[in-house]
Amino acid sequence: MKICFTGNNEASLASLKNALSESPFSIFTVPLGEEILKKIREKTPHVLFLDLTPPKVNGLRFIKRIKALEEDVVLILLVPYELKKKALEGIKLGADNYLIKPVEPEEINMVLGRVMKNIALREEIRKHHAQKLKDLKAVNDLVENSQLKNIYREASTLIKNKKNALVIIGENGTGKEMLIKTIHSLSLEPYSYSPLLIFSCNGKSSKFSSPDYQLVNRNDLVKWLQGGESTNSFDPLHSTLWFKDINKLDDSIQAMLYKHLRHNLRRCKGKKTENGFIFLFTSCQDLAPLVEAKKFHRGLYKFMKDHILMIPPLRKRTQDIIPLSLYFLDLFNEKYNREIEGVDPEAQKFLKSYSWPGNVSELKNVIEHAILTCRKNTLNRDDLELNITGRSITLETLLNQNEFLPLDDMEKLYIRTILRKVKGNKSKAAKILRISRNTLKSKC
Repeated sequence: MKICFTGNNEASLASLKNALSESPFSIFTVPLGEEILKKIREKTPHVLFLDLTPPKVNGLRFIKRIKALEEDVVLILLVPYELKKKALEGIKLGADNYLIKPVEPEEINMVLGRVMKNIALREEIRKHHAQKLKDLKAVNDLVENSQLKNIYREASTLIKNKKNALVIIGENGTGKEMLIKTIHSLSLEPYSYSPLLIFSCNGKSSKFSSPDYQLVNRNDLVKWLQGGESTNSFDPLHSTLWFKDINKLDDSIQAMLYKHLRHNLRRCKGKKTENGFIFLFTSCQDLAPLVEAKKFHRGLYKFMKDHILMIPPLRKRTQDIIPLSLYFLDLFNEKYNREIEGVDPEAQKFLKSYSWPGNVSELKNVIEHAILTCRKNTLNRDDLELNITGRSITLETLLNQNEFLPLDDMEKLYIRTILRKVKGNKSKAAKILRISRNTLKSKC
């Protein structure tokens, strides 16, 4: 970490520098004046201590210029007690903090410790944001070459036009989750900087675990729908709330949700609203037949029916199979630190000819397994393994589909599942399975 001390008193600056002489930081001093601006450009310090002790140069007038040059620099003012008001003026101009002189080395070290934590956190946020932008670009590139292009555009238009409720219907595994995440990221600010709130309507615990997601429990949702205040665990302001499997939502919450949506619609009718709350609903069943069978609230359906998007199964959009495969290839190359360059023509032909009963989720599992076991720089037909029932080769998918296999095939499935869990590390997988690495290779 680079630290700069600047001010009018050179002896004071030298004393401060000497006080930190045994620290691991890179420390330099510069007299206050135009020279400090030049040094900031050259050395880009992380922390700048500005001594406001008079009389030569008024340090306050440099604060805005310093921040304009390097907005991320942590600017800390050093002032005698009698000039404390100047420090407060400096804070208003953009300084981050101040210390009262004389300053003890321990005080400076405490400040630097907090700064280091903040810098690390800021860097983590930057990386996370950069990854989100990268992921969003990858999805956008995928969508541009997809049969879902018009669906994504329509969803984006509805959200941008403040249509705050959207229903996405499709079979299990068709890519509803990917569309939900994209809509959330594309939502107008400040939505994209809020976590995606998820309520699982089937009552089952969700697999989502990420800072980008926040699970909503039933009690908090009911309290909010009934007009109560939001809790710390559920803050709906400027957020996106995803009702996962809306077709399985119980009758009482359907009624409360309908009342809430109808109330907001009436309140905002004819007015320009800045309400940032977006409702997204997904279902693996068409809701219209459920309404006729009195298994879904008719009023709620009427509210939703003009904003329904249908995602066709993967078998009806075969031109998406190869772009999706390449998208997952890049995704898992990065996740497992592999460098598989592509999918050979024979493998592509096989992928396009298969019916994919498990849809996009099944394709994703197959590509993930292929990345883990591929020994060449290109995926070929032999890398793309499906089980004998035509389901994907992951144990999770098999169990979810209630399929049954001979013991030998089940052993292979279990081994491949372990490999996925340990991100392809064969030594770790062999240790878990209590077999040698060579035995593991022979069984893969």
